[in-house]
Amino acid sequence: MPPQVTLFYNSQYILVGRLINSAALQAQGTFNAQVEVIKALAKGNTTGAAAVGKAVSVRTQITPLFNKGTNYAQFLVTAIVPAIWQIAIVSFTVLVLSANYRVAGIKPWLGETKLFRHLAATLMPYFVWFSLLGFAFLIWFYDIIGWPMEGSWMVLIIAQFVTTIACMIMGALFFFLTCDAARAMSFAGAFTAPSFAFMGITFPATDMSPLALFWRELLPISHYIEVQVSQASYGVHAAQSLVHLAPMLGYVVPLALTVLLIKKHLSKELSS
Repeated sequence: MPPQVTLFYNSQYILVGRLINSAALQAQGTFNAQVEVIKALAKGNTTGAAAVGKAVSVRTQITPLFNKGTNYAQFLVTAIVPAIWQIAIVSFTVLVLSANYRVAGIKPWLGETKLFRHLAATLMPYFVWFSLLGFAFLIWFYDIIGWPMEGSWMVLIIAQFVTTIACMIMGALFFFLTCDAARAMSFAGAFTAPSFAFMGITFPATDMSPLALFWRELLPISHYIEVQVSQASYGVHAAQSLVHLAPMLGYVVPLALTVLLIKKHLSKELSS
């Protein structure tokens, strides 16, 4: 009776389970080929190359280009953490604006003139804090853990600055739509919830539906992740990476809407 080898793995952990299953099948195929080669050589009248050719008629060679160890942590964590970072920026921006509105009111807080300057002054400390958080996870990925970094740190930092500003603009827009923290947080949650799914990391963006592609273009982190991947994995020229940030110029529109909404709330407060 031929020997049997039994392998158990938990398929609830889909990615890890697939990795274990693939490795087990590869090990089994290699062992079976070795046995067949030994059998053929034991019969005589054949060479080693001929025995290998009979045992493995078709051989494949898989050469990973950018993740040579097929490390799922490197593949997933470097996308999950930026997605959470975006959610945190948008949500905390809403909370910061809500706290200032509740404590001071919109007129004493922003005044009737120089609205943009006062709003920027309120958010500047938090912009620095969010930027430091982004830089911290880059250090964690590519210095402490030691995952490969093929490109420029400066390009990634510039991309993070732009992404932080875009996220804070969206947070401000959501809050000033109603000046209600609960509703604004609902808007922020609905907006940022598909961040990881729509990045194009685990599912190619080319196969997404038009609605998903449209939503993906609205998310700041979708443009940032293109820069991160192109720098960390591909090491492309800085100019080629920074081109991915060009669509973020569109966030000037929600910024203008935010200023208009502030003026609308001011006029209501002055008239009441």
